[in-house]
Amino acid sequence: MNTNKKTLLLLLCALAAVTVTAMATLRSQNQQAATHQGQQKVEIDDSHWPLADYHAVEPSDAKTKMVRKTRGKRYDNWNVIDGASQRPGVTITSEIEYPALPVADSDVVLIGEVTEARAYLSNDKSGVYSEFTTRVCEVMKQDLQVPVNREDFVTTERAGGRVRYLSGRVAKVKFQGWGMPHQGRKYLLFLKRNAERQNYTILTGYELRSGKVYPIDGAVAAVGNKKWPFDSYQEADQNRFLSDLQKEIANPTQKAVIY
Repeated sequence: MNTNKKTLLLLLCALAAVTVTAMATLRSQNQQAATHQGQQKVEIDDSHWPLADYHAVEPSDAKTKMVRKTRGKRYDNWNVIDGASQRPGVTITSEIEYPALPVADSDVVLIGEVTEARAYLSNDKSGVYSEFTTRVCEVMKQDLQVPVNREDFVTTERAGGRVRYLSGRVAKVKFQGWGMPHQGRKYLLFLKRNAERQNYTILTGYELRSGKVYPIDGAVAAVGNKKWPFDSYQEADQNRFLSDLQKEIANPTQKAVIY
């Protein structure tokens, strides 16, 4: 087995392990709040997060239904959503920490506009994930196995999202420090290909706006005083950011940390 295959296998195994080990660290909460005594309550803006209806009807089209079954399977047995108890949601502590520019862990790096954002329940309705349709504007690092071209539409995915129960109550499932893209905005995205699900997982991303860079992950999506690698690019100059990216693409040095 060559080095690339070993690295990919290790990452996939680690990602699978997150689902199991993270369940032991679930923290039920209705709102994001500070965990240290005396720290003020912090609200994370989730108004743009994709929303799924708990009692939504399954698609009637056979092909669409199969796609949803395949993609939802990964989030089965998460046990973080419950229609009976209408639990308010959880925050999951991940055991994978990505660097600010996870080029080495990405199959493709691209700049794109999020044209649609939707959330879906897992097949057993115990988990939730968010899906983003992204129009490709520029490819920074090409996927050598499944090439991506400008003006293509790719499906990107991120664990978590919001779920609305029949009563109207809304639950949110998130990973600590992970945010969500806004529909209608432009991002630079680091993506990992999912062959079976025929989409890409968002490892991290940065909004590009008015010549500045805004990370979707890190302190902007977390409670507490932890420093995140992504924070270094908060409101950074876009040209400097893209220059750093080009250097990392030419000579990848940063890798995900599994702890």
